[in-house]
Amino acid sequence: WKPYATSHEELDANEAIQEEVRNVARSLAEAVVERRAGRYRQIGIGLEDPRQK
Repeated sequence: WKPYATSHEELDANEAIQEEVRNVARSLAEAVVERRAGRYRQIGIGLEDPRQK
């Protein structure tokens, strides 16, 4: 884990954290579609964690 607030180059180089952000966006888009259709199910099934927590 690195302090990205002080180095945008470090953040730009970290592809795993960028994939985490993309996963969040995918989950949000999926949730919107499901809620608008009146369905309530678990969101983000099948997405893999790009880095260890």
